[in-house]
Amino acid sequence: MNPKDTMKAYVDALNQNSAEECEKLFTSDGVVISPIYGEKKANIFFKEMFGDSSNTKIDLINIFLSEDESAGAAHFICHWTLKDGTPTTLNVADIFEFSEDGKIKKLLIIYDAQEARDAVDNL
Repeated sequence: MNPKDTMKAYVDALNQNSAEECEKLFTSDGVVISPIYGEKKANIFFKEMFGDSSNTKIDLINIFLSEDESAGAAHFICHWTLKDGTPTTLNVADIFEFSEDGKIKKLLIIYDAQEARDAVDNL
């Protein structure tokens, strides 16, 4: 899979609310760095994040790809509903680093986390 398709598949997996589909897009040692959850192996991150969620809806704004296709970014609005029903909306920029086969090696998630952190802390 090429990196642009990987990023689109990642957004689709988030919209499916599927930790398993997200994890498939990562290398076996892939990591996610998140403002709320910190740095974790991808399989652990997605289990925790979706475990705290009842629904996630992504409105993709744009995808960017580096010239050598080793990195990219996705800008989107995330409508995240926590498992207790608390809604939060995040303006997100995800920065991706890719392996040679187009899988995600590293994902850096960037957004203003204060509202989301407060909501997760209250679960």
